[in-house]
Amino acid sequence: MKYVKDTVATKEKGTLGTYECPLFESLKEAQDYLGESIALAVLNKAWKVMVQAVARRAFLSGASPQEVSERVKAYKPGEQQKGIRQRAAEAISKNAKRMSADPKLREDVTELLAKGDWKGILERLEK
Repeated sequence: MKYVKDTVATKEKGTLGTYECPLFESLKEAQDYLGESIALAVLNKAWKVMVQAVARRAFLSGASPQEVSERVKAYKPGEQQKGIRQRAAEAISKNAKRMSADPKLREDVTELLAKGDWKGILERLEK
């Protein structure tokens, strides 16, 4: 497992310091260290950076792997909107060949993307 230096305030001291923190680069590493629940959170790439930040802070505060997992589960601001964005990105990726063959579809998706209409992108690609 790789470690990164991170500057955080600890519970005990309340002061900033630089510490070595685990950096989970794969689902296997996260599972081995923290268990299944946090590993599933790491799977969602849209949350990966935030999950790691929360996990690092919890780790540095002396939390057990179970407590770290609970903190990560509790940290989900804007989850629904991020889920839509991720699904739209996946839909665009899956339909790349179809979009290159259909200029009208490509134009529609580009317009929707410019507007930030993630739901519209999903609906258009499902047709």
